[in-house]
Amino acid sequence: MLAERQEELLARIAKMREENKELADAQVFSLAHQRVASAGRQVVDALREATIPQGLPQRQLSIERVLRQLVAALGEDQQQDEQFREPEGGGGGGGGGGQGSPPLIPPIAQLKLLRSMQEEALELTRQADAPGTEKLLIEQLASEARELQAQVAKQGEELLKALQEQGGQSPGVTVPGTIGPGSGGPGTPRPPVQRE
Repeated sequence: MLAERQEELLARIAKMREENKELADAQVFSLAHQRVASAGRQVVDALREATIPQGLPQRQLSIERVLRQLVAALGEDQQQDEQFREPEGGGGGGGGGGQGSPPLIPPIAQLKLLRSMQEEALELTRQADAPGTEKLLIEQLASEARELQAQVAKQGEELLKALQEQGGQSPGVTVPGTIGPGSGGPGTPRPPVQRE
């Protein structure tokens, strides 16, 4: 019964993504949906086998955190968007020639979600380091954290590149897991900090 409820939840999430092409087009949101689907599948499999492996509660918590992150990133952005929206029919002409309508998932929402996904990688690392964690689970969690951090860095670089191509140079914006634009990506050593 629990496995069926979990599968139903996963199906509803997948349907929502399919029905909202804009969600699927936002790569950061696709990454979050993939995380939910992967963790959900592991939970369903464990429940079908009538086993409760040590990592099952962590998977459920991971699903909950990612879903909360998705809602928070979209919800906060919608509020800010409405707060700063210009009145319709207002003057000011000449500003946005050919820009078209703004994307359903604005870059700021994607950046917020990216930051949350980085926090998720940190939480996986903490879980792997918790006392009493089985060796196999430690290896799984550590591997998952490394993979997620690499995906976050890649998505961050792609988002920054897309923002720059739209004409909005982003000085001072640093992608999580990197030094800055064109830094060489994840794994690039950071330069030593100069102290005065």
